[in-house]
Amino acid sequence: MSTGLVSGGPAEAPAQGWTLGGPPSDYVLGHVRAVLPDQVLDDALVAVRDGRIAAVEPHPAGVEADVDGQGMLCLPGLVDVHSDGLEKEQLPRPGAELPLEFALLSFEGKLRAAGVTTAFHGAAFEESGGRGMRRTLENARRICAAVASRGDDGLVDHRILHRLDVRCPEGLAGLRQRLEEIGGTAGGPLLVSHEDHTPG
Repeated sequence: MSTGLVSGGPAEAPAQGWTLGGPPSDYVLGHVRAVLPDQVLDDALVAVRDGRIAAVEPHPAGVEADVDGQGMLCLPGLVDVHSDGLEKEQLPRPGAELPLEFALLSFEGKLRAAGVTTAFHGAAFEESGGRGMRRTLENARRICAAVASRGDDGLVDHRILHRLDVRCPEGLAGLRQRLEEIGGTAGGPLLVSHEDHTPG
């Protein structure tokens, strides 16, 4: 299959150039392992036009690309549907609690570097201790507010995993209130994790 989007011979540098903020809107990525819905192409060429993937095909011999992927994976963004990472980022060690907004921004960079483009951050609707940080309804509300304030400006699509511990009636009341408040304005699927951490 040939798309006519690339040609043989030396590759020309993208007209817009590369910046730290992101790639140009037109470029060709070569010699990557492309993960597709039905197969993996071990030596693929990926053409991007106007910021969108225009073609993925076997890398023809003699064709140079703007970027040589050297056999690295090229795959769709990953979705993490149950992340406790924000909690850990906020409290990297006992007694060193970081501001939630700073922790979210810092964690965003780590997610993006790992190929995660959508993360459902755990907001624990419960009243409990342990793991170095108390899980409270107020903390859950703060996590929800921090994620909502990040909006669409980030490198990652931040969402909430509403965690409900079955042993906590206060958590159930708090979660019901949260779901009533957001109604149909969540901008995507609502995820609720019904959890039971009873010993044994």
